[in-house]
Amino acid sequence: MMVRQISLLIYAGGAAVTDWRGHKIYNVWTFSFMAVGFVLRFLQGGPGALLPAAGAAAGLILFLFPFYKAGGLGAGDLKYLAGISLHMELRAFLYFLFFTFLFALAGAAAGSGGRLRGSHRTGIGLPALVSVLFYLGGLYP
Repeated sequence: MMVRQISLLIYAGGAAVTDWRGHKIYNVWTFSFMAVGFVLRFLQGGPGALLPAAGAAAGLILFLFPFYKAGGLGAGDLKYLAGISLHMELRAFLYFLFFTFLFALAGAAAGSGGRLRGSHRTGIGLPALVSVLFYLGGLYP
């Protein structure tokens, strides 16, 4: 495995555990993983690779901000997904995002008896870990 895949697996696994246990993804996970992502981007593509990566992460946060305001995602979830975006190419990340939300929706439906009303909140950590495993297993590009 390459460094990017190993760091992605460690990060997704650790975030899934903290999200499962404490219902939050800690900043120490998100910011350190973002830093690793920027360093790997720099090593891979030089200084010119940093600005597009930062723009993509910021764009993702802006795109998902309505979900945060609606209560479907926490601030840690947004930073978590932005960190993962730094470790994947755009096409793979879009697949990852689709499957993560699909798994989260299925988990919320199963956990609430099929009724998606009320205050039942499902963390994004475990669905994202499953989606990362799909990515690392080559099930999507």
